[in-house]
Amino acid sequence: MPVTALLIASGLVTVVSFVLGDLYILPATGQWVAVLSDFLTAWMLIGLVGYFLVPFQAMPFFGLPFVSAIVIAVGEYFFHMYMHRVVLEKGRALRIW
Repeated sequence: MPVTALLIASGLVTVVSFVLGDLYILPATGQWVAVLSDFLTAWMLIGLVGYFLVPFQAMPFFGLPFVSAIVIAVGEYFFHMYMHRVVLEKGRALRIW
């Protein structure tokens, strides 16, 4: 069951963070608001998936999900620099698919 929870959390965080944080929030507000949004999204989704799919004693809401969200937010900071340089053009999102 923990592997299933990990895959579900990873998929949800990837899709939701990319669509909300990278395609909508980043071009509209800037780097730090998008990083904060990605942090909160990751923390909430990982915590909720862990709460419902992993026994509560094994995954407290404020422990591992918080640390995971910090690591994701640091990675998102660097990914946003890439997005600004390569994908976004003059504040407008390019077609990427």
